[in-house]
Amino acid sequence: MLDAWGRITEIHTPEGGVERYTYDYAGNITGAEDANGGLITYRYNSLGQVYEITDQEGNTESFYCDKEGRRETHIDRSGNVERTLYNMDNRLSYQRAEDKQGRNPVVNQYLYYPDGSLKEASGGGITYRYEYTENGLLKSKSSAGKTLLAYGYDKNRSLSSLTDVTGKTIRYVYDAMDRLKRVEDGTQGPALAGYEYTDSGRLRVLEYGNGVRSEYRYGDDGMPSGLVTVTPTGEVVLNYDYAYDGNGNCT
Repeated sequence: MLDAWGRITEIHTPEGGVERYTYDYAGNITGAEDANGGLITYRYNSLGQVYEITDQEGNTESFYCDKEGRRETHIDRSGNVERTLYNMDNRLSYQRAEDKQGRNPVVNQYLYYPDGSLKEASGGGITYRYEYTENGLLKSKSSAGKTLLAYGYDKNRSLSSLTDVTGKTIRYVYDAMDRLKRVEDGTQGPALAGYEYTDSGRLRVLEYGNGVRSEYRYGDDGMPSGLVTVTPTGEVVLNYDYAYDGNGNCT
C-alpha cells in the first residue's frame, strides 16, 4: 500500500502479516514495524541526517555530527564508540574505535597528496601507500616496500590490467564504445567473463568462463523485465519475470 506521495506504508506478507512504515513531513522514514509488531524508529537532526535508531528491543544506535554536518561520533547498540576527525580540506584524517569502557582501541590514520589523492592509510600496525599516474589514476598499492596491487590503463583511461602481489594478472577488454567486453586471465589466457549489450547500452548477456550464461530482458521503458540463467548443458537455473506499479516499484 502506498500513500499519496507514492511511499510504501504497508506490505502484506505471504503469511498474512502486515509490515508498516511511517514518515515525517520531509519524507524521512520514522518507523518500520515488522509483521510481528517489532518496531524500529528513526530520529533526524535539523539537517535531515539520522541521529538515533532504536531497534525492536529498545537498543539505541546514535550518530553525532559536527557543525558542518560531518559524522563525528558513532555509538553502536553495544556502546562501542567510533570517533572521526577531518583535515582542513574536509577529508577523513583520523578514526578511533573502542568499546564502551574505552578499551581495545583501533586507530586508523590517513594522509593525502596536495591534490587530495590518498597517499597513506595506516592502522593495526600496517601502512598502505598509494601511487598514481600523471593523469591521477591509481597506479599501485604497496606495503612495507612490496607492491600488493598494480593497475594498468588504456588510452581511454579505462582499467586494462590488475596485477596482484603473486604476479597474477587480470586483463579487461572493452568494445568500441568503451564498454567492458571481456575479462581475461592474463596469466593463463582464458576468458573469465564476457559481456554483450543492447543497442541502448544495457547489459544483455553475461557469460562466465565456466559457460554459465545470463540473459537480461528490458521493457519499452528500459526497466528490467526478465532474467534467465542457463548452464552450458542448457539447464535453466534462474528464470525471473519483473512487473512494476505506476510509480516504478517492482511488484
